[in-house]
Amino acid sequence: FPVTIELLGVSAFVTVYLNFVQISYFKDAVRSVFSPSASSQSPKSESLTSLQAFINTLGGNIGNGALAGIPAAIAMGGPGAIFWLLLMATFAGALRFAEVYLGISVIGKHRLGSARGGPIVYLSLLPGGYYLSYAFGILCLTYAFTSGSLVQCNAVGLAVKKAWGIPTMWTALVTLIFVLYVLFGGSQRIVQVLDKIVPLKVFLLLISVAVVLTYHYAMIPHALYLICASAFTGKALLGGGIGYSVQRAMTVGFQRGIFAHEAGLGTAAVAYGNTSGTHPAKDAIMSTLGVFITVHVICFLVAMWLYRDWETDRKSTRLNSSH
Repeated sequence: FPVTIELLGVSAFVTVYLNFVQISYFKDAVRSVFSPSASSQSPKSESLTSLQAFINTLGGNIGNGALAGIPAAIAMGGPGAIFWLLLMATFAGALRFAEVYLGISVIGKHRLGSARGGPIVYLSLLPGGYYLSYAFGILCLTYAFTSGSLVQCNAVGLAVKKAWGIPTMWTALVTLIFVLYVLFGGSQRIVQVLDKIVPLKVFLLLISVAVVLTYHYAMIPHALYLICASAFTGKALLGGGIGYSVQRAMTVGFQRGIFAHEAGLGTAAVAYGNTSGTHPAKDAIMSTLGVFITVHVICFLVAMWLYRDWETDRKSTRLNSSH
């Protein structure tokens, strides 16, 4: 809990210091993604374009944190956790801008080994930064294996087994072959695959959610009320005192928000650190839209989608308790 509050404090400070950049330049962020300039689409040598870096980041964010993480958040912290998740993400947009701007602004000016930009480079400029850069690299690799690969593969394996009865070993083998194929193609193949997969999975998710919410449109107002009310009145599932319930909802919401959008972790800055670095501020503004899409659109719609199942389970629990 103290770490999540600290991260919220840093995000709020950066938001105020940058004059709410994630809100004041929101239209520019949308325009740069959906109406990109020629420079943002034409790579220089082996560099990624800013649009490719955006898709790369978005593809990594829209995963377990934005899908499987939401039902986990509601189960552990109640519907109020969604309120705190959205609040944290609102401030985290400025944190995303800051990390990406730093990651791009060092390109062409500094270098550390083969790294041209990103956290590896800008951390090295701090006192004792040489060790900070290596610490970040080790922690980032650990995160990729644990919170990234292990969690993702577990969720995919269990889902496929439950839906079609396919053994997890076969799912793991197919996934391994596909991942190796993508990785051996280098950064360009990774981006090419993401260019096709990310728009498709976002489109399928939005269509699925739209169908479900349209069918259950009458429940939407109460779902919104429950999310807001549970954030402050202690209606979290775990019970206990109001203070504990609210703290639990805040903690779960903040943690799941960080897991979903990854702002402040430096992963987005790694992707943008491989661009040409021509327009740091403009590309950093573009990157803030990734937080909005991941949390305020995807996570929020998934939470609304899950409301009917959550309400049904809650009523069933009450009925069983009365008996």
